[in-house]
Amino acid sequence: MENTYTCSLIGMTSTDFGRILEIITADYAELLPKFHDALDTAAERLATTQQALAFASQEYVRADSEWAGEIARLDNGQTLNRTDDGEAAGFNDGVVPGMNMPTRDTRTLPEITLGRMMDKVCDLIELVGGPDPREHITTWIAGDIAEAGTQSASWDRLEEYLENIQANIKRGQTNIVKTWTGQAADAQATLFGDWDTVWTSQRSAMTQMGSHLRDAVNEAVKLAQVVVDVILTVIALASAGWGAAVVPLWGQVKMVRTAMEAVSVLNEARKVLMLFWSLLRLIKDSIIAAKDVLSRNALPAEPAKVS
Repeated sequence: MENTYTCSLIGMTSTDFGRILEIITADYAELLPKFHDALDTAAERLATTQQALAFASQEYVRADSEWAGEIARLDNGQTLNRTDDGEAAGFNDGVVPGMNMPTRDTRTLPEITLGRMMDKVCDLIELVGGPDPREHITTWIAGDIAEAGTQSASWDRLEEYLENIQANIKRGQTNIVKTWTGQAADAQATLFGDWDTVWTSQRSAMTQMGSHLRDAVNEAVKLAQVVVDVILTVIALASAGWGAAVVPLWGQVKMVRTAMEAVSVLNEARKVLMLFWSLLRLIKDSIIAAKDVLSRNALPAEPAKVS
């Protein structure tokens, strides 16, 4: 298992994704330290298991060598030549491929700078009782989506690495049971079975985390573009309204109607924003659920001692 150092190496430390992903930030910020702690704890417990298996392997080799010596000794006191590689093959697992580093996300949210023009648009919209787009819409289009996108890829790479570890342990267990039996062997098989169950659950949670963050970033980019398009449309409508305002009576009516159209467009943008928030709330629920799966409490206990 990888540890906190690896999490830092692949960028799983920051949770400052900005206001656009604010709904999930607090729970995600709580999840990451729990996950780091789980990785460190898993590394410690697996190291203890490795030491126990190494000891069992040494005992296995010693007993095998002594038994082979007895068989090779002839009745007349002579001995047969025998060779032994000194290894208990069932206890030697394969090499786990190293973890691939995630591809860094470089996307940014589309921006639009309006300055005093935006103030004039807001004044016109407020004239007809509409919402201030700065408060209800544009303020949310800010954040570091590249960081969130990179962490999405990090979850994917961790899941792939854990899959390799799980497959390696399964191969080792298949070999061990061919030659090792008894209380200790049964305890070891149970322990590996517990790890296999936990890793399956954790891999599922990692896959979901990667997928959810990727969805959040993709939808955030789309939302931001919608908002930019809406603001440009509102500006065009407002400009048309101001142009008509110079005509007595008809111009004022035209300006009010144009302002109402702008409000209608803004309301549609707010609906899109609320749909995005609904997605984030679903992601928030999955993050909360993942806290238990990706914590130290979900891990198997230390290897049991057999007297």
